[in-house]
Amino acid sequence: MPRAKNQRTRVQKTVMLDTNLWRYLSDFGGFERVMSVAQENRVAISVAPGTVFEIRELKDDATRKAMLRLAADPRLNRLMPEAYSEAEDFKSEVRRLRPKWLRENPNMKEVNRLKYSWTRVKGGFWERARLDIAPPVTDESMRGATEVDAARREAIALREIVKTQYKPQEAEIPLTSVYYAPPDDSWAHPVEYWRAGACYIWTSELMYYTSPYREWIDGEVDHIEMLWDSQSFKSFWYYEVKAENMKRQWLRGAFEYLQRWYKVTSGTPGDSLLASHLAEVDSVLSADKNFVRFAERCHKEAPFKTATAIKIAAGAATADEICAALNDIGKASLSD
Repeated sequence: MPRAKNQRTRVQKTVMLDTNLWRYLSDFGGFERVMSVAQENRVAISVAPGTVFEIRELKDDATRKAMLRLAADPRLNRLMPEAYSEAEDFKSEVRRLRPKWLRENPNMKEVNRLKYSWTRVKGGFWERARLDIAPPVTDESMRGATEVDAARREAIALREIVKTQYKPQEAEIPLTSVYYAPPDDSWAHPVEYWRAGACYIWTSELMYYTSPYREWIDGEVDHIEMLWDSQSFKSFWYYEVKAENMKRQWLRGAFEYLQRWYKVTSGTPGDSLLASHLAEVDSVLSADKNFVRFAERCHKEAPFKTATAIKIAAGAATADEICAALNDIGKASLSD
């Protein structure tokens, strides 16, 4: 049926909730009301795997189970893991800039199996999370837990370095103007901060057989060829890839830089993981003022479109404020 004259329709929007909001919805209620208001406004509530990982670390069984039942609800827009999305960006740039790194005979069998575990309705990652079924203990899961602890220690160490070597006002430097001099003397010119971080992370991850990054790219990209071609690999990251094609790397780099100027908490590493999803959703809601501050900096300064950020009150008022935000987002999404 054609629309009546002057009738307005809503453009569907996606909104991601930060991990802290799932805690308040679990403790104080209001989840079903939030889902109802979201449906009325054609807003898809999105949840990131990183949120599930954070919740799974909680020691209190009752709290963890209650939060997982909400955060893994099948009605939510379930995002793919950060490593998958970053790997997709990476492969696209490899096809554009380094086709010689591509395998002549791609084998997608393992990648397809892994992807199915994330996208299937029953029996996959999300159902196991909703039922609080712990993932099997593997080399990868053990390494993942170790890396979380290492990331927290690194965040604390970096903050101490910043306190002694940098001036506080440098936190206000435009994010597109933050540069870093790589320690390798063969690279004379400083590079954008996010590029150096991305190069370091990818080089480190490709060394591990159990790395999720390797799992997602190995079927199409020859990682041995890449690492052997080390100078070309550095040039790829330092000077050639485009920020608009590597949005998630840029966002993670921006968050990690901004985090250096603020107190490190147990959620600091998780925030930088969630930051990569700001390129996938329209808005993000959080009770963490620093997360909102960083996300807003990215929204204003990134060389591409990112999510807007909205601060939500913590505690009993959380559901009311989420609903109010969803109503505002719904009104703004009306189109002629």
